[in-house]
Amino acid sequence: MELTQEGKQITKIEVQKKDPRRRSLFIDRRFLMGVDYKVVEELDLKIGTTWDDTLEQTIHDAESYRKGLKKAADLLYRSSKTKKQMIRKLIEREFSENVATRIADELEEKGFINDLHYAEQFIETRTNRYGAYRMRQELRLKGVPDQVIDEALNNVEQESEYTRALEMGRKRVGQYASDPKEKAYQKLMSYLSRKGFSYDVVKKVVKELLE
Repeated sequence: MELTQEGKQITKIEVQKKDPRRRSLFIDRRFLMGVDYKVVEELDLKIGTTWDDTLEQTIHDAESYRKGLKKAADLLYRSSKTKKQMIRKLIEREFSENVATRIADELEEKGFINDLHYAEQFIETRTNRYGAYRMRQELRLKGVPDQVIDEALNNVEQESEYTRALEMGRKRVGQYASDPKEKAYQKLMSYLSRKGFSYDVVKKVVKELLE
């Protein structure tokens, strides 16, 4: 919609009948746009405020930010997100990178997004099924920084990795009982590697179980 020329002033601000949370802005009885009441308060819009392209862009940015916050809340209600996941999701929904990043920063500051907490929960639910290497790779794909992953994995020591790999290997090795030793060796190595255990741990476990 083409708006009025620069230099004009807002002459009327009216509560919208269909949505009392929004305000209609007018210049000389001509409707300009609907605006969230919080944006009106935030930008101190009032009768006599000069209208120009800069103010129009500022209002659009503020409106986008408000809508983005609501969308972010909806996304977090469905499931927790890493900071990078949130930014990516908002961009996919056509919010600008600048707005998406600003929202993610605010949510992180207020504790609604916490990459360390996300990583710790992620690891807790997968510790009995996967090794540290695989969990690290999956967390990287979700946008968790390496230093945060290191902190979250700090309690998964090499000894516990070996213990978990040995337990999983014992449950699996029976399936290879009829295979030649070399083939069983390769299968078990491949299985534990896919689970994300390091080569040294896998080799040690397979040697104990088959040799």
